[in-house]
Amino acid sequence: MTMNVLQAALRYRELGWSVIPMKTGVDPETGEDEKKVPCVKWKKYQTELPSEKDLRYWFGQKWPNANIALICGGISRVFAIDFDSQEALQHYKAVYDTDVECTVCQTTGRDGTGLHALFHTMGQRIPLIQPVLKKTDLKGDGSYIVVEPSIHETGRLYRWGRLNPLTDGIDDLLDPPSGVFQMIKDYEEEQKKKAMKGKAIKKGGPGCEALVGELPKGESVEIRNPEGWEHDLLMGVTEGERDNAAAKLAGLYLSKDYEQRDTLSLLQGWTANNVPPPDDKDIKKVVDSIYGNHAKVVAQKISEVVEKITILRYPDGKNRYQMHLGYGRSTLLSMEDLMSSRRTTVKIADTTKAVFCPSKQMKWLSMVQSWLNTAEEKKISVEESELGIIKETLGGWLMQWHKQKRSEHLNLASMVNNSCVVEDGVMYFTLTHLEEDLRFRNVKLTRTLLCEFLRRLGGEVTEPRKRFDKSRIRTWDIKEEACE
Repeated sequence: MTMNVLQAALRYRELGWSVIPMKTGVDPETGEDEKKVPCVKWKKYQTELPSEKDLRYWFGQKWPNANIALICGGISRVFAIDFDSQEALQHYKAVYDTDVECTVCQTTGRDGTGLHALFHTMGQRIPLIQPVLKKTDLKGDGSYIVVEPSIHETGRLYRWGRLNPLTDGIDDLLDPPSGVFQMIKDYEEEQKKKAMKGKAIKKGGPGCEALVGELPKGESVEIRNPEGWEHDLLMGVTEGERDNAAAKLAGLYLSKDYEQRDTLSLLQGWTANNVPPPDDKDIKKVVDSIYGNHAKVVAQKISEVVEKITILRYPDGKNRYQMHLGYGRSTLLSMEDLMSSRRTTVKIADTTKAVFCPSKQMKWLSMVQSWLNTAEEKKISVEESELGIIKETLGGWLMQWHKQKRSEHLNLASMVNNSCVVEDGVMYFTLTHLEEDLRFRNVKLTRTLLCEFLRRLGGEVTEPRKRFDKSRIRTWDIKEEACE
């Protein structure tokens, strides 16, 4: 069933999405070009949903031909990766090894080759970055995307893919892929490098004038120092206070996650404010000491938590790394996780509630190498693997279905709501129900990874959707014999 803009706007609101009317880019009366901007002041709707009355007035009376824009970020609990072309999509998938097409997607662009891939925010703040990669935007807080049944200025209709939230809901919106956070980190590090280029600060608080240097032509950099003790130190100190001041400033920049070389560059520029100015070698010793001690402390704390690593050899040839954290606690890591001190410390914090600052990369790699040198190896059977547990869960559902089917009273509603339905040798079930059963078995997987395992079993998202017990339910289907 095709919905008009009012019906669609009301349906989006039912899903908890904040939507607003948008100009189409072409004036419907004159046919002249107009700016594609919201028809209303939309800042308010970044923090609260428009009322049903608002939507009926906007789309039913005042702007019945308007497009619909979905406000991304915390209010709608959804964000989008906006790929301008198939080339941009393939570049993202190649760099970050993340599949985005199994979540809710919408074709975009003048020729329909672009893509909006939508994901749950999962309570995390996702920024707006335009562009975050070449021809790729990240649409988080403070942004919006145009959605079905809007009309592109070329006359082409915006259309959802095989997962259509208007008819199927948003149960299968995937969790944020790890590639998103790596992409944000890479972008922020690149911006930091640009800001530090030329060892310059164009503007700043009192005492920053000594750090101003030559900026590349056309670049403007602004780093504001917070009010406090550092202002006085940046003004310059006497000879007897230089080492202590340099150490404090180095510690400040370390706490702000500056790289060691960037901190050294800043402090070497700061030396001109001191009387007499210290030697660059002395400044380097101070910075090396601060960053070296930090790495040692972090390494010592983490080494106290990490007992050992077990290399788990899975039947499909892929390895996982079980990090034992004492008191029977452990966390599973991929090699990509293990090679990143940030990703590993997040995993440790999630398991132990102990938070550590990430170690510097060379020190971290040295620790990882020492753990791997003494690591035990364990061969994982098919039954023990996540894939085996998923298969066992689905097999249990299958047995339950056949048992219920042989009884006199087949409770189809119960089967739909709690497990699966089988038709012509194909199992139909929802991803949400599978997640719930796996949690009981202490298996916690992101939806992205869960979908990957289901595809290994030959699973596909059904199209069109199946109708069971008078309800049209979006399901996954897997051949019955794959789960026996």
